[in-house]
Amino acid sequence: MNGTDVRRRLLRSRTVRATRSGVDLAALWRTLARSTLVDPRLYAAQRAGRGGGSRPSAAIHWLWRGASEGLVLGPLLVPPVVAPRGRATALRRASALRRAGFPRMTSHPLFDIGWYVQQHPEAGTHPGGPLVHWTQLGRAASWPTHPLLASMIDLVELAGAVADPQAPTTPIEPGPGRVEAVVVMPQRWPSSSSLLRTVRPDRPTLVVSADSSALGRLVAVALDRLPGLQVVSAVTDQTLAALMGAGSSEDPVLVAVTPLEITPADLAALAGALEHDDVDMAGPVLLSADGTVVAAGLTAGLAAVAADQSPDDVRRGGGIGPVVALPTDLLVVRRRLLGAVLPLDGAAAGPGAGDAGAIGTVRTPHGVLVAAAAARRLPGLRHPELVADAATAAPPRRMEVSEPAPRLRWAIKSGHPAGSAGQAWGDLHFARALAAALERAGQLAVVDPLESWYRSSGRYDDVALVLRGLHRFRPQPGQASALWVISHPELVSTAELNEFDTVFAASTSWSHHHSSDNLVVRPLLQCTDPHVFTPGASEPEHQGPPLLFVGNTRMTRRPLVEAAVAADLPLKVVGAGWAGRIDPDAILAEHVANAELPALYASAGIVLNDHWPHMAQQGFLSNRLFDLTAVGAAWVSDPAVGLYDVFPDVARTATDAASLRLLVASAPASMPDAGTRRVASERIRAQHSFDARAKALVDIVIRSVRSPLGTN
Repeated sequence: MNGTDVRRRLLRSRTVRATRSGVDLAALWRTLARSTLVDPRLYAAQRAGRGGGSRPSAAIHWLWRGASEGLVLGPLLVPPVVAPRGRATALRRASALRRAGFPRMTSHPLFDIGWYVQQHPEAGTHPGGPLVHWTQLGRAASWPTHPLLASMIDLVELAGAVADPQAPTTPIEPGPGRVEAVVVMPQRWPSSSSLLRTVRPDRPTLVVSADSSALGRLVAVALDRLPGLQVVSAVTDQTLAALMGAGSSEDPVLVAVTPLEITPADLAALAGALEHDDVDMAGPVLLSADGTVVAAGLTAGLAAVAADQSPDDVRRGGGIGPVVALPTDLLVVRRRLLGAVLPLDGAAAGPGAGDAGAIGTVRTPHGVLVAAAAARRLPGLRHPELVADAATAAPPRRMEVSEPAPRLRWAIKSGHPAGSAGQAWGDLHFARALAAALERAGQLAVVDPLESWYRSSGRYDDVALVLRGLHRFRPQPGQASALWVISHPELVSTAELNEFDTVFAASTSWSHHHSSDNLVVRPLLQCTDPHVFTPGASEPEHQGPPLLFVGNTRMTRRPLVEAAVAADLPLKVVGAGWAGRIDPDAILAEHVANAELPALYASAGIVLNDHWPHMAQQGFLSNRLFDLTAVGAAWVSDPAVGLYDVFPDVARTATDAASLRLLVASAPASMPDAGTRRVASERIRAQHSFDARAKALVDIVIRSVRSPLGTN
């Protein structure tokens, strides 16, 4: 076990986590005790005068107990995370609140911080943040706090009118009219905020909020002020009749029970499923926080997709398939079926405190599961468990053996995080491209993000293929294991290599150095996807930046970027963390979609590339070099062992500002011509493609699986 593993294990230990949570609780209390956003009089009124008359006392009571009871600490302090009941959760809640930026930032329905700072840039650097800026300056000047509000709504008075039990309240009158979405809120505001941000305000939406706490009343009244949103405390017979009678009975209506995290693209995929005349309702695949399946409906054969399975198993079915029962958190139904799925009166609170499941299960032969859409259940609340017969719900495993190779089920262990956070990671795109290549090679493949490396359904996998970067995977009994070291070789020990049945490395020199009589490390270099990175990716008339770098700062030195700046070259950068490090005019964007990279590379005059120092020294060539060569781009890299062996005709290197300035100033004469780059592109796309890597993996790993001793 190396130092990195020891540190990671210590950070995950219960004692360390509890200590860090205690530190977070103390730090958050100190912040709230001094914050002018805390209103001790408002808080004391909710407790009928039982203490809380000072900021420190109100803050500690709210952190320890009041948040779980739905009390309002201040008129703008709507917490951005779920506040479950029980003192044992106070430490975890404090840590989550600090990570979310509370109390500087907020999820208050009527305060859009990003928009407010755009209108008043000085608010971003104001002591206490934008919320304090508004209370001290904006409120007196009647500055609006949300782009959809025509005039300012006094959030302080609004909170006092609903949070203070002694203040008179005006009941919200239901008047649904035409509604395109119904959002049921069995939990408090944080459980619904992400979904309500996705539902467009211009889409008429009915919000059913049965939360009678002070915070629940505050949120309900605030939501009712937004255009396009109407709030009711329960769905009555009269409300349901109005909903079903407003518009065509065949119109699609989104019905959601939170907490969920979902994108507009997912909602569009759901709504599109009802374009088929024989479909009455559609539901998405529901994922847990680690990216595995929580629920995916019952198929017509009454077999459910097993819990803890990879979502790739659902997508393999073709995207849409008939189901008998859909997940009840989110679905799209035709208006005439609303009476079958919406709870009446007090049913919105769900079967138990903190539980989701307000929508009753509706069985219909006309429902479909939309695997292209995936909603993520937010952590912090209990959910009904998916129960399935393991014998009928098991994902596809190996099929009948046929020569020359059996069809195995591969689980690719990638280091990217689960959920939306991993979408921008190159690891994810690499793993997906490899999975697609394995499928084209006749195999079954799924991709596991870091959080689901050890999912219980892993017992159905034949091969665990680990893309080794920063994180170590422990092979599990009963399945073949393969390690492909593609980065950070300094973290990999000989002991780790010996744990695997088969070992590959993205460096020829490193592979030879670590091979011995008892261990074979096979070189398997990085590669490119020739289906994505193709010559002519950019339109001929489109001219990109003369000098381009794509990459984040990684909070460390990027020598070629520094060299370009020192040489006063016309550099443009795409990546995060560059603000304050280089000229703002040099930053094109913080992120570019993977599908847009080929055109960006091909249109640039020269693209810069660099390596981590230890990877350059040990011959781990960057994946970007294969992509750049595949699209026919001209590039300059820092020196790396083996670079000219793989790219003998197109490689150009620079070590400092002077050598880089010489290459750029004398271009295009200093760079390979178009004909040379075209020949190199054909060679790289043929010899170093994901399909070539998949073929090598299948041939070698299956040979190892067939070996009675499992030797290399």
